[in-house]
Amino acid sequence: MRPVILFLALALGLYGCGPKEVTELKPSPPAPTISADWRHRASADVKASFATPSDWKTAAEQQQEDAAATNELGSALGMGENLVAPGSMPDTAAGAPGSVPSGTISVAPTYHEPTGANTLVVRKTGVVGETSFPTRIEFAYQNIAGGTNLKDQAKKIVGDLPGGSGEQMLQLAIGPCAKVEHKVKSRDGESGTVITYVVVDKEHVWTARFQTEQDPSTITRICDEVMETFRPVLK
Repeated sequence: MRPVILFLALALGLYGCGPKEVTELKPSPPAPTISADWRHRASADVKASFATPSDWKTAAEQQQEDAAATNELGSALGMGENLVAPGSMPDTAAGAPGSVPSGTISVAPTYHEPTGANTLVVRKTGVVGETSFPTRIEFAYQNIAGGTNLKDQAKKIVGDLPGGSGEQMLQLAIGPCAKVEHKVKSRDGESGTVITYVVVDKEHVWTARFQTEQDPSTITRICDEVMETFRPVLK
C-alpha cells in the first residue's frame, strides 16, 4: 500500500509542476472597423493601437491642437503663424502632478499623463469639475516572464479596487478578453465608475481602464467599441 501511496503523491507532485496555462491571442486578427468620426492611434509605449471618439485626446494631441489654434489666431491678427511650436504649450493643470487630495485614487490633472514608460492616457475633452475619478482611459502594458493567463490577471483586477462585480469573459476579434466593473467612492465622498479590460497574449499583458465621475454611460457607450479596435503592436 505504501508504494502505491508514494507513487500517487509523486504523480500529483509532478502534475502540479507541469506547464502552466498561458493565454494566446489570434495570430492574424482582421483589421478593425473604425467609425469615420473616431481617431485611430498607435502607441509604442503600450505596444498597441486603438481608436476613440474624436473628442477623447492624449495630452500631446491636445497640446498640438492648442498650439495650432494659437498660431491660427496669431496669423489672423497679423502676429505671425509660428507663435507656439507644436507640443510646447504649457501644462494647464489646476495642480502640479502629485498634488492629489488624500484618499483619492487614479487621479490625473488636465494634460498630465502617468510618467511610466508603458502607460498612455486618453481624456474626454470638455469635462470639468472632476476631482477623484476624472473621465479618461488609461492604457497600460507589462511583460510577465514565462507568460500568464487571462483568468489570473482578471482576478487581480477584481481585487484591485473595492466594489467589483467580478470578471466577465468576452471574445474580441483578437481573442479572449476579461472585463471588470467597479463602483468606487473616494474618502472625500466622490463616486465613480471604473471599467477595466484585460488582454493577455503569452507574456504580454494589456489593461485598459475606463473611468468617470459623470453618468456611467459616458464610458459604457464607447468602451466595448474601443476595445474592438484594440490591436497589439509588438514589432
